[in-house]
Amino acid sequence: MAFISKIDYRFYQKFFGRCWLIAFALLALVLIAGKTVNGAKRWIYITETLSFQPSEIVKLLMIIFYAGVLTKNRDFLGKYGKGFILHMLALAPIILLLLLEPHFSSSIVIIGICSIMMIVAGCKFWHFLATGAVVRNSRNYWISYFRAISSAKSSNIFRPMER
Repeated sequence: MAFISKIDYRFYQKFFGRCWLIAFALLALVLIAGKTVNGAKRWIYITETLSFQPSEIVKLLMIIFYAGVLTKNRDFLGKYGKGFILHMLALAPIILLLLLEPHFSSSIVIIGICSIMMIVAGCKFWHFLATGAVVRNSRNYWISYFRAISSAKSSNIFRPMER
């Protein structure tokens, strides 16, 4: 980290778009070439003793990406569509790949860091609250819907046996 902090920030600003592509490629590589241990693919093994966890690199890459993209789009950050939704859509594929590993803790850390960066850069906090309320309510709706379907199917299976 000390080495990275010595590099001029304008150097990172030139390559922020590539950071997202590298992060996506690393997480996709884990799903393709990663080794499954205890039901999760989180590590890429180069040799038997040399391995690395791409999600740790992805955390740094997403910080660089969001620093660049938020600086570039600072005029739109107060708007819901171009400011909030657009930046969250850039985060969605990365989080999806992390959840496919499954690596829930890194997902939460990356979402938290990117959300804080967005708020500090100028996104409105109520955008987060409103979207969270909608997602929570729709999640509750779908959970109750699938529970009702599964209980109806299970009860219909045994109806012909009841006489």
